[in-house]
Amino acid sequence: MKIAVIYASKTGTAAKCAHELAERLEADLFEADGRSPDIGRYDAVILGAGIRLGKLNRSLVKWMAAHRRELLHKTLGLFLCCCFEENTAAYFQKNFPPELLEHADPRISLGGELNPAALRGVDRLIAGMVPTGDGGSLYRIHTEAIDRFVDDFRVRLYTV
Repeated sequence: MKIAVIYASKTGTAAKCAHELAERLEADLFEADGRSPDIGRYDAVILGAGIRLGKLNRSLVKWMAAHRRELLHKTLGLFLCCCFEENTAAYFQKNFPPELLEHADPRISLGGELNPAALRGVDRLIAGMVPTGDGGSLYRIHTEAIDRFVDDFRVRLYTV
């Protein structure tokens, strides 16, 4: 089975997660930009991006809109990177087309990172308002969530 992991990342967190998924699933890795692959060559697709201020990265939103019909004919998994995981269900509902949400399994938040020092401008100001405990980076990429995503996606690949 050929798998493509397609992601959009502003601060690098979704990129880290996408790289980990691609490595563990022996998948090809692409950014959601104009050079993204012809997904007709793939049996399965994983899409993921970070959530910033409740919204999915625009690059992935545009990419999904351009490939929506094709994605409905693929085994599909979705991941989000977000620090406020209690809002995961709402983030999926608000940011993904309903037909893709219904078709995709798994749909998992892999956690997130918040490091105000790595940001600029308004992003840095807003991030600085979030308590991090020690005033540094809030690191919450969950390896157990990545494990679960990989396991669930493998099961789906071989039962579809």
